[in-house]
Amino acid sequence: MPNKDTFCVLPFMHLSVFQDGKVKPCCMSNSFFEENYNESINFDTFFKNESYQKLRDDLKNGVKNKMCDVCWKVEEHGGRSFRHEKNAQFKQQYDEFMENENAKSELVFLDIRFSNQCNFKCRMCGERDSTSWYDEREEYWEREVVDPVRERLKQWELDDKVYDYISPFESKKLHILKNDFTKEELSKLEYVYVAGGEPLYAKKVWDFIETIPNPENVTIQFQTNFSILEYKGVSIFEFTKKFKSVVYSISLDGLFETGEFQRTNFKTNVFLDNLKKLNEEVANNPNIRYDFTFTTSILNVFNFFETYDYLINNGFIKDYSNLRFQIVKWPAHLDVKNFNVVKEVKEYYSRTDIKGKYKNPFLKGDIENFITYIEKDGWVENKEHLENLKNYLIFSKDYNNLKLPNNLEKYI
Repeated sequence: MPNKDTFCVLPFMHLSVFQDGKVKPCCMSNSFFEENYNESINFDTFFKNESYQKLRDDLKNGVKNKMCDVCWKVEEHGGRSFRHEKNAQFKQQYDEFMENENAKSELVFLDIRFSNQCNFKCRMCGERDSTSWYDEREEYWEREVVDPVRERLKQWELDDKVYDYISPFESKKLHILKNDFTKEELSKLEYVYVAGGEPLYAKKVWDFIETIPNPENVTIQFQTNFSILEYKGVSIFEFTKKFKSVVYSISLDGLFETGEFQRTNFKTNVFLDNLKKLNEEVANNPNIRYDFTFTTSILNVFNFFETYDYLINNGFIKDYSNLRFQIVKWPAHLDVKNFNVVKEVKEYYSRTDIKGKYKNPFLKGDIENFITYIEKDGWVENKEHLENLKNYLIFSKDYNNLKLPNNLEKYI
């Protein structure tokens, strides 16, 4: 029998594939397999590769494979990990493998990103996940990295060739997953998670939706900025009406000036109008649901309650029950732990202990893990972080013609 302390059902029935063909054990992992999906013959061949099999064997035999470090660390702090969550969600498959570790592996849960095409430039994102970032990142690299080095070389009277040691900015402007899935490979599918870029911005996503067999057995979930609701004049609600259920996981890191600085091209009025339309659909279709993900950084760490209290007070949502909370750890100049605000963060988020709006134990756990993270790693005085944040804010504001939120003025 597989070891319950390490066993995770995902590597036995799941694929998490990215725009360039790279594959992780799941979206939460920080590690990619060596094998590339774009270079495989088909799904079955890739699913049986040596790296995947090694991971399965380790998880069955009580070995905490390093590819799953994210979950092991959450569990060390007593938190509910992604492993716990998915073992519960896919209980039928979990029980089958517990009873028979040689049960047949089939693609039941697909996590897929077809392209990095995106209409937003989120401040904590980059060109890997958004084509909108390409030009800005290239100019930022030249201005903040290459130009200062060139200037120093001139001062030292050294030949410009010395500066070749700097890795130049390199990125393909567009990544598109090359290998498609056949209807047969998708025939056992029960759950599909589609991200991007912005998934509803990419034609290939809309084409994929139409190819999924037996949609009445499938839950489809979109990780979306929720700015696009139509394709060729057909609404996403109409396009997905045959599915067993549809979940919209909406990225929302702030409203008004905070949200519009955090996510370039985000417009609060457009978002609220689309959310109103979603609520109308939910009222008429119980198979549609939605949740929010708040990604916290030094840019918005003290704007969480203001964002969701606004939605509650204006009738868009009832409470905090459908919220998740994530942490920006890269780039370092956006990571909250680097700015000596532990006391302020603990005070601000103490509402989790005194208010009755938290019908969501996962949100409380997410916030507690966040506080543990910034407390444990501590704060080491590093003027470089402050200088990098200052340069980044000035550049972002000027390059994108954005209004800098009042709470960030102190950093420049």
